Amino acid sequence: MRNNKTNILKERLFNFWSSSQHYFQMARDANIQLTPLRQKLLEYIEPQDKVLDVGCGTAEIGGHISKNSHYFGIDISFLALRMSSDYKTARFNVLQGAAENLPFKDRSFDVVTSISSIEHFVSLLGIL
Repeated sequence: MRNNKTNILKERLFNFWSSSQHYFQMARDANIQLTPLRQKLLEYIEPQDKVLDVGCGTAEIGGHISKNSHYFGIDISFLALRMSSDYKTARFNVLQGAAENLPFKDRSFDVVTSISSIEHFVSLLGIL
């Protein structure tokens, strides 16, 4: 029963995030400038690191990370990912997927981050 409720909630969230252009535009506008917290994150990323950003949204931080390192963002929203296309470079990649079911082998990344996303996940145990 709980699994069914979880799946229903996931479907509702997927539908919401797939139709929330206004939300993503506001988030993008707010995140286009590096905050002190995001600037601090960049200090921990070495050149050529492979970085995974779970719940990347419109991936503003990826535009900064991909200047020196390899950025991979994953988000459930196709809409948000389409809005990230301004940052596309050879070291900037995004794909649609759920945090609970990442399509990568273990130890594929040097750094994994999830900025301002954890409150949007249905199952915290499922993403750890």
